[in-house]
Amino acid sequence: MLERRVRAQEFTATPVEPGLVADLVHEARGAQERYWPSEVHGDAGFAVHLMASNVRDLARDLHAAEDGSWFRVPHAKGLAEEVSRVYGDAPAHLLISADFERLAERPAAYGALISRAGSLAHGIWFSALARGLACAVHDRPARAITSVMRGYGNRRHLLTVSLGTSC
Repeated sequence: MLERRVRAQEFTATPVEPGLVADLVHEARGAQERYWPSEVHGDAGFAVHLMASNVRDLARDLHAAEDGSWFRVPHAKGLAEEVSRVYGDAPAHLLISADFERLAERPAAYGALISRAGSLAHGIWFSALARGLACAVHDRPARAITSVMRGYGNRRHLLTVSLGTSC
């Protein structure tokens, strides 16, 4: 599986199925919760948004999941272009963010938060690879994404997972 990882510039234009992306996120959330249980480590308020560039039946825009279905997030105008510029032209980018208001009481928890976000990103990555998708995990947050996420609380972008099929 690890040999099949590719850079975002190497993805094909084959569309990704939205249900598959929702399944990847669901599985990774379950794994992350098993390794970092909220009752022990606190609830970081993680959210995973989908920037759909080539996801079947979804507009090229930012989406959030609810009950396994994706819906369009308002106020993200121009974000698709910025995500493609920063992370490449993958069919799908999963944007992982956390609610930083939950850190206000425990500022020393930032390191654990990053580790937990990494666990979530790599859970998505491994699930994607197991299903034959190509995947890339990007550890640099983008200010433009954080700006949009702040419209939904004191949320900050932490990591991005790009996925699709490889060349």
